Amino acid sequence: EGSTFNYTIPVEGNLDSLFIFPQLDPVTLEIGLFLDSKLYEHFQREFTGDPEQHLVDFSLALINNVHVLYQQSSMTPNLDIVIVRFELWKKQPVAGLNTLAHRNGQAQTLLNLFCRHQATLNPGTDLTDPEHWDHGILLTGYDIYHTTTSVAGVAPVARMCDQIFACSLVEGMHLGRSFVLAHEMGHNMGMVHDGIQNQCSRSCCLMSAVNGAGKTTWSECSVREFNAFLLQLDESGRGNCLRDGSEGLLIYNHMKNSRLPGQRFTADQQCSYFWGRGFEVEIPLGKTIDDICRILWCGNNGSTISTAHPALEGSWCGGNKVFCIEGQCQRWPQQTATAPAKVDGGWTEWSGKERRCPISQCQITGSIQIKSQMRTCTKPSPNNGGRKCIGSNVRGLICGDVNSSCKAMTLLEYGTKVCTAIKNDHEKPDRQLTGATFLHSTQPCKVWCHLTDSELIRNKGQYPDGSPCGAGQFCVGGQCLTLMCNNKAVVQSRKDCPAILSSDSEEWTGWSEWSECSISCDSGGKQQRKRICQSQECIGESVDSRSCFPKISSCRESEKRNGCNVSCGDGIQDRTQICMKGQNCPSAVKAERRCSKVSCAAWHEWELWSSCSTTCGSGQRSRKRQCSQVNGCEGEGTQIEPCETKKCPLEIWGDWLPCSASCGLGFQLRERLCDGSLCASGQKQARTCNEKDCSNGGTLLQLWSDWSDWLPCSASCGEGIQIRVRKCIAGNCPKLDSAIDQRRCVLRPCPEWTSWSDWSDCLTCERKEVRHRERHCRIGLIRAGAEEHECPGTV
Repeated sequence: EGSTFNYTIPVEGNLDSLFIFPQLDPVTLEIGLFLDSKLYEHFQREFTGDPEQHLVDFSLALINNVHVLYQQSSMTPNLDIVIVRFELWKKQPVAGLNTLAHRNGQAQTLLNLFCRHQATLNPGTDLTDPEHWDHGILLTGYDIYHTTTSVAGVAPVARMCDQIFACSLVEGMHLGRSFVLAHEMGHNMGMVHDGIQNQCSRSCCLMSAVNGAGKTTWSECSVREFNAFLLQLDESGRGNCLRDGSEGLLIYNHMKNSRLPGQRFTADQQCSYFWGRGFEVEIPLGKTIDDICRILWCGNNGSTISTAHPALEGSWCGGNKVFCIEGQCQRWPQQTATAPAKVDGGWTEWSGKERRCPISQCQITGSIQIKSQMRTCTKPSPNNGGRKCIGSNVRGLICGDVNSSCKAMTLLEYGTKVCTAIKNDHEKPDRQLTGATFLHSTQPCKVWCHLTDSELIRNKGQYPDGSPCGAGQFCVGGQCLTLMCNNKAVVQSRKDCPAILSSDSEEWTGWSEWSECSISCDSGGKQQRKRICQSQECIGESVDSRSCFPKISSCRESEKRNGCNVSCGDGIQDRTQICMKGQNCPSAVKAERRCSKVSCAAWHEWELWSSCSTTCGSGQRSRKRQCSQVNGCEGEGTQIEPCETKKCPLEIWGDWLPCSASCGLGFQLRERLCDGSLCASGQKQARTCNEKDCSNGGTLLQLWSDWSDWLPCSASCGEGIQIRVRKCIAGNCPKLDSAIDQRRCVLRPCPEWTSWSDWSDCLTCERKEVRHRERHCRIGLIRAGAEEHECPGTV
């Protein structure tokens, strides 16, 4: 391995960073950035349109957020980060970095292989070659692990400027990994875990053992350790690689246009990177938008709102010109450029315009064949309080008959199959599920699964495109859309109906024969021919016309026209023409022209069904349609049908609990039971009892409060004890033992010393000398995630 610095952390009193580095504010870190093939494959799946450029933009924003973190006012000196080498591997470059070599992402093995590989590519030295980098970074698509898969990054400690081990390995699947990369680079520059190997809080800052909510700034300890390491680099005699500046590669300048990462990728986009398509910022009850600077809350209109990572620097956090700056929601700094303006969102073009419909199997009874199309609200993405796009991001084009002939599973059977498969999955079984499904009335295109011992449900997928979700409604991309557009598409509104799009080619049938001329004599006649579109989308017209000139050259018309042949809408009006020339003229022909009356009364499309009138048990739902003319349409304008979202639980009140006192004023409680168990709402009733004098020797009965939460384990590692307590609310409660409950707790194994080595030999027998022996802590030099510890005692 590479050489190791004799690195020690100085005490606070012996360090003054402003005195040590008066000329080094800021220092510069030149990096080589590498993106592996596993990460590229992920972006190919998620972003079919130009995944390579998308990955480049993503990685530059990630590095930019790391740069901004090292530019905070508390970090002295500031650290500039520039990219001098950028490589995107569409295939792993050498056999030594393939899946088998590092056992599918074993963190320390993959780190060691990468560090050695990048060292062979690094040209010259820091002083001799401008393309030389100080620190190599690998963003990987592997789910790396080190005893557990919770590890997200790993780096050697205090090895910056080392020929081989100035390097970091970090998962690169979402933008929150920028906080992990800043943490691992901190290790490489001499920083240790807060609260474990120094005296700072273990839960406040970027160098906490575990990343999480609110950990977006540097502790005083981290700044001291960084400065101490820089000083030791100067004194090592090997050269401080952070002293020289560089412009880096202009094409990969992550500071281009001076846009902060939260302005390059909105908070909604940060959620979609973390949790997947369809997720955006969703604030839970009790929280506000400005909380995203501490931790992002993301949802997809399902039952669960999940946390991701603190919003990136510069993310809009609500209100007028307020943004996430150093982990706080505050006004844009006046000393910098003008605060970003509102950006209204705009739709991209519809994707999925391939001509042929997908081959889909009949999976659910009543399904029809649909070709789905998607668009995204990213042209541009709404930001800084701007308007979001109006309408649906999906639609479905009908590929055949809207009258389904599919006979297969019911929605209930399909959902149960999915929930059971997830529950019993061989690799990652979800034991929280019962295996049963729930048909959701307001989100019928998503598969919902029941949780064990609970009334809760969880979204675990969606029904196939084309599955029925109501009368004249079908699923597309997890959304329930309505059949409209003359039965050509399922959409959220008529504005989403497709225009005629395909090419004027073999998608059309041949033209029909020309029709007869529209007049029988003179000029000004028209002929028509037609063709039929054989695909869902065709460019061009289905009807063609041309002028025609009948052989009969002169006519005399009757003066009186007949009436229009219809009472409303478009019809025909004619009058008789008499031929004046030629022996072959018919005795009389009719000249026709179109005529229009007032529009006929017609029904518009049915509106969507209303919600069920009850939340459980039998109810009703309705839908309406409008007539184009008042009282002009036949039939009903409203339809009503029965509905049932779920069965209502049988609710009864339980028995009254014993009175809290046998004399004097006491009270009793009872709770509502649902199907024999306590209701989820936790309803209770109370009443007074035993209102009689205590002078006859009556006794007060005991009444305890609920147990508190379990307190933290008494040990920081190994085995310990947890306790919880309760209070005596009223009555004659027994001794203290009844107020305390305890249980055994087991944490991670404690660090251990190895056995002592043998005593060293004396060098001479002529005088009295000191022998020594050694022992080692089992934790090695490479540190990973939350597994860093120190062994107590001395070496």
